[in-house]
Amino acid sequence: ERRMDSKTLLSSSLKQFAANRKAYKVTQGEGFGIAVGDEYVSTLVLTDSFWADPPVKFKGDPVVFLIARDTFGLTGSEEKSGIDALQKVAEGMSADTPYPISTTPMVRRSGAWKPLQ
Repeated sequence: ERRMDSKTLLSSSLKQFAANRKAYKVTQGEGFGIAVGDEYVSTLVLTDSFWADPPVKFKGDPVVFLIARDTFGLTGSEEKSGIDALQKVAEGMSADTPYPISTTPMVRRSGAWKPLQ
């Protein structure tokens, strides 16, 4: 049995994901976007390369809604209307999608994800 610490496991998983990533589509609104792709598209938010050039321009720190394994919303911490719009989408989809993740917005500050307060 081979064991890996969580940091090594995450790193290995992200490398495998990057090697097998498929195309995804981003629909943009005013200060926010919704990405839809394969069942692993939400994993994109864990990769530093995604944040080097995100597909949506926004104000503030990155905020994501991991709506489902194949859908996530992206906006900025200073985009009140984007946060509100994505909250409605997340809540609306959570009951209908077969693989929901969360309706809680997460903000990325100093390289770490935390619930948006």
